[in-house]
Amino acid sequence: MVDGSGEFQLGDQHFHAKKGACINIPPGVAYKVGSKEGMRMLMVYSPPGLEGMMAAMKALSPEQLADGAMTSRILAEHDTVVLGEGAGSKRTGSVLG
Repeated sequence: MVDGSGEFQLGDQHFHAKKGACINIPPGVAYKVGSKEGMRMLMVYSPPGLEGMMAAMKALSPEQLADGAMTSRILAEHDTVVLGEGAGSKRTGSVLG
């Protein structure tokens, strides 16, 4: 965690992490990350591959990002499943901002 703090859910376990913390998320474990006050973190993926999904999502227009079928197809192509808010959620964030 580079700055701020956040809540992490790894499977059924919950953790609070603040600046300086290191969280290990094992492969295949479903996880959710959130922060009420904001956070900056460095994420390292091993083995590589997720960067392809992030690049594909970043290339989309706002209208394309709103197309659930399109983004689901991209996620599936990169063996990624998004957990969290349901359809129609008004939560916002940024990837590679």
